[in-house]
Amino acid sequence: MTTNAAPTAEKPDHHAGAIHHAIALRMLHRYQHAREMAAWYGHDVSKLYAPPDFADLSDAYRELIQEWAYEHPDTVSAISAFVSLLAVMATDDLLGTVLNEGNIVSDEQDRSDAIVMLADIKRWINKVEIREFVQKDRAHPGLEREGR
Repeated sequence: MTTNAAPTAEKPDHHAGAIHHAIALRMLHRYQHAREMAAWYGHDVSKLYAPPDFADLSDAYRELIQEWAYEHPDTVSAISAFVSLLAVMATDDLLGTVLNEGNIVSDEQDRSDAIVMLADIKRWINKVEIREFVQKDRAHPGLEREGR
């Protein structure tokens, strides 16, 4: 039997989940705009899902971002979610320009959030690099210091 249920992680990662939720809100915002344009041009949109209004989507997005994007990620899944959100933010910036529509938050806010997430990604990578260096040093003491 086939199901349409989304896959679930064995161990929930609420950080990664919240960031993907933020991505879904951004996509829903884009969908809301397309739906409104279809209606504005006279197309019957009654069979299309009617999402929350733009202000509610924006508020929900800001809430998630304030809580989770400013929280230091500590899992690969959360880092991956950050990278996915950054990609969506960059795409939204381009699409907003091409389609002449606004994004879920201001461009300035997106840039500010992106800087915070990039800094957290770098901080996480730094921890991994240090851990790898310590492991190599324990396995081969003095190897790095001697330039081998």
